[in-house]
Amino acid sequence: MSKKIRRSRVQNFLDKYKTMITEKWDVSKAFDEGMSSMVSEFCNMDAQDQIGYTLYDLDTDGQPELLIGEMDTELPANRIIFDAYTLKDGNAVQIFESESRNRYYLVEDEAGAILIANEGSNGAASSGWLYYTVSGDRLPVDEDMAQSVINSYTDNYAKLDWTILVQE
Repeated sequence: MSKKIRRSRVQNFLDKYKTMITEKWDVSKAFDEGMSSMVSEFCNMDAQDQIGYTLYDLDTDGQPELLIGEMDTELPANRIIFDAYTLKDGNAVQIFESESRNRYYLVEDEAGAILIANEGSNGAASSGWLYYTVSGDRLPVDEDMAQSVINSYTDNYAKLDWTILVQE
């Protein structure tokens, strides 16, 4: 399916986002409508021009998914995907949505794998990172890829030259 046809099938959905942005919906209205509260936060910061959309084939099935995200992509922290949708029977079905302390990013690794990185935090002492693949309208954990990411860091833990504190 071409991007042009795909766009026409989701135009009503994009119009809903335009309404959200121009009317500056608050967080609770965005939540009630099943849309990312982060978009409404941007609207209320007068950063409407920083919200965009793209079509990207997340699950490599030949059909691109609809992504809503931040357009200021200079810094990696700004490359947030606010909402991701797939089409099911002509209707947009949400795959995931970012929130202030629970954000999603796209990862294209050197081997060509497409992953969704999820950064979450419940506070300074409680943060986590998860890596998913997309399968239809779900985010399954790609355990092999996640383990290889973990291994790439743990293999590089520094070996320090320790001096014993107490000798017998």
